[in-house]
Amino acid sequence: MHIGSSWRKTNEEVSGLRIFLIALILLLIGAGVFLVVWEVPAPTQQKEIVIPQERFQR
Repeated sequence: MHIGSSWRKTNEEVSGLRIFLIALILLLIGAGVFLVVWEVPAPTQQKEIVIPQERFQR
């Protein structure tokens, strides 16, 4: 722990922060690529919902 100049970062702190930011950026890029190339399957069953007539009265 440095006394006096607490705003300065040590090489270990800068290195750890750099690794964290790189990992975060890679994670975000990987998630984006996954969402772009993921082929979401279409629904296989049809759903029919009956809405009561009371919802349409004013």
